[in-house]
Amino acid sequence: MKTLTRILTVLLNLSVPWLLPILLVFLCFFIYGSGAVGAERLEKQMFIWQGIYLLIGIIHLFLVYKFIDLLTRTQKIVMVAVLAALYGFFLINFMMS
Repeated sequence: MKTLTRILTVLLNLSVPWLLPILLVFLCFFIYGSGAVGAERLEKQMFIWQGIYLLIGIIHLFLVYKFIDLLTRTQKIVMVAVLAALYGFFLINFMMS
């Protein structure tokens, strides 16, 4: 059971960097409406959304390392490194396009 919990914890944490940009874009379109107005506002405020994404990423990395007790220290370091790489990849490729 502990192994299953570890696997689910890792999978859930690794899915956050992929789902977060989609959620932020959805939130922007929910606030400003879909269509040209929402897209225009999204382009104008993209630096704000990138900052929010980066801030959430840093907080997520801290929380994963500090509070997940199911993993050993080495596993935590590897997971934080993979999460940091995923956040960097999605920040550059998805949020800046």
